[in-house]
Amino acid sequence: MAEVDRSEEYMEVLYACHTEGKAIISARLAEYMGVTPPTVTETLRRLAREGYVALGNRKEITLTPRGLERAAYLVRRHRLTERWLIDVLGLSWAHAQEEACRLDHVMSEQTILHLSRVLGNPATCPHGNPIPGNAFADAVACTELDKAPAGQPLVVERVFDMGDTDAKLMDYLWQEGLRPGLALTVEESAPWAGTLRVQREGGSVVLGLRAASRVLVRPAGDICPDR
Repeated sequence: MAEVDRSEEYMEVLYACHTEGKAIISARLAEYMGVTPPTVTETLRRLAREGYVALGNRKEITLTPRGLERAAYLVRRHRLTERWLIDVLGLSWAHAQEEACRLDHVMSEQTILHLSRVLGNPATCPHGNPIPGNAFADAVACTELDKAPAGQPLVVERVFDMGDTDAKLMDYLWQEGLRPGLALTVEESAPWAGTLRVQREGGSVVLGLRAASRVLVRPAGDICPDR
């Protein structure tokens, strides 16, 4: 993949962390991106020179106002493309992610605008994450599934994506039906084993705690804005 493409993926991950209020340092970014720390350092220095990111004294990485505006557009483009690939063409999450990465860089701003209109200006991507420019201002308070109490009826609100860099994890969640709107209950959390078992229609599913941390849930009685 071309270097510019990877730079855009970096910004998408940084935007996802920003909207979740998660601080991020270069070591964590390298983990998300699946690259070495020196590669991250080189790319971040270039993004800083271009005015997109700022590097803090504690090694925290933040998007500048210019970077935030650019990253929001990149995320909007990617999430709308995935919406089309999954909702209209019927691709799986993992397959749609691969295709969206290929298409993102050849779709014009005008095409994205028309795509949003054709899709009905959806507020969220297929994973339930807000689409910048379309999303509602008020979001439902969510809890990461690995921190949810056992026995409480829950609903999957969204699957937190870090630029969807982990295709295998996204594919597993897709295959197990852990998608927005699914009703479930935590049966057992086993931190000593690093696993969590949830009950949903059709049986139980065992997740690693890392995977469960990517699934954001809300109490079943909470009202969710229309999507």
